[in-house]
Amino acid sequence: MEPAGVKTAVRIAVSVAIVAAAAAAVARLCWQPWLCNREEARIAARIAKMLEFPGALSVRIGARQDLEAIERCIRADPTVVNRYMLKAALLRIVQRRSEAIETYRDALRVDRRPELWFLLGQTQLEEHRVEPAIENLMITAVLSVHLVYAIPEPHYSRIMKGVGGTITALQRRQTPPISPHELRLRLERYPW
Repeated sequence: MEPAGVKTAVRIAVSVAIVAAAAAAVARLCWQPWLCNREEARIAARIAKMLEFPGALSVRIGARQDLEAIERCIRADPTVVNRYMLKAALLRIVQRRSEAIETYRDALRVDRRPELWFLLGQTQLEEHRVEPAIENLMITAVLSVHLVYAIPEPHYSRIMKGVGGTITALQRRQTPPISPHELRLRLERYPW
């Protein structure tokens, strides 16, 4: 092959490699996130309908199918907390609460949202794990007091007894009885 032919072949090979790399980047950075965002919206709407008929066989079958889809999206981007929340909700629908608890813990490693602590505590109560649930619900109460009103008695009274002074002080813009360092340690620890 003559030098001009080699140069042309190299240029073509480099061009093909660049196009392939660009296509892979578009698929990974644009197409996959777009597909997962659509899946999230679809699954969230289906969960709302599933909760109307929690024991139905068709609901469980649909939840299992949606679990597979949301797990693919979590693998594609493990930093999207809403996907963990959807997965945990689906696990609760199919009565796999211990796996839902682990999923909420995984979500808390990504973000420390009050609703995650709340849902973790709520699921632990469903599993009759009262002590860790109370601890997680106390954190919920300190972070977002409005969520605490959804907690049933006698757990509500117990939680308010434990953190009521802190909540009241924070609402009055006063120094809470728990030090900021203790509060930070409590929030940064691994969830029960």
